[in-house]
Amino acid sequence: MDILTNLFAYYLIFIFAIPLAIIKLYGFDSLKLYLPSVDLIANSLKAAGYPDYFQDVYDPSPKNMWTYASTNTVSAIALIGVLWQTYDFYIETNKKYLTVIKFLIMVVITFLIPTQLIPVIINKIKENEAIKHKITVYILSFILIAVILLTEYIITRLFL
Repeated sequence: MDILTNLFAYYLIFIFAIPLAIIKLYGFDSLKLYLPSVDLIANSLKAAGYPDYFQDVYDPSPKNMWTYASTNTVSAIALIGVLWQTYDFYIETNKKYLTVIKFLIMVVITFLIPTQLIPVIINKIKENEAIKHKITVYILSFILIAVILLTEYIITRLFL
C-alpha cells in the first residue's frame, strides 16, 4: 500500500468513523475521552504494522512531507482532547493548580511516554517466537493502549 492509502485508511477509521460513532452513541462531550488516544493508536499501529502498514501515519522522526503532516495532525488532535478534558476539569473544580497537574499527568502518560515506550514494548512482543499471528500483535498493542489509558485514569481520579 502506498502512503496516501495508509493515511486515508487511518484517518477514515480513527479520525472520522470512530468519533462520529462516539458522538452518535454517547453525545459530543464523550469525544473528549477518545481524542487523546488517537496518537496512542497511531503509534501502536505503526509499531505493530505488517509489513509497513501505517508507518507514515505517526512517526516522531518523519522522513517525508506526508508523515510530517500526519504526525503533527494526530498529535494536535490528541492534545486537543487533553486540553478539552483539563478545561472541563477546571470548570468543574475551579482549581488552577490541580488543573495544571492533571494536564501534566495526561500529557506525560498519554503523549510523551508512549511515543517512545509503545514501539519498544511492541517490538519485544514481535520478537517473541510464541506469538505467531499478526493479529495477536495488534490485539496486544490495543491491550497496551488500554493499560496506558487506565493508568492515566486511575492516577487522575485517585490523586486529583
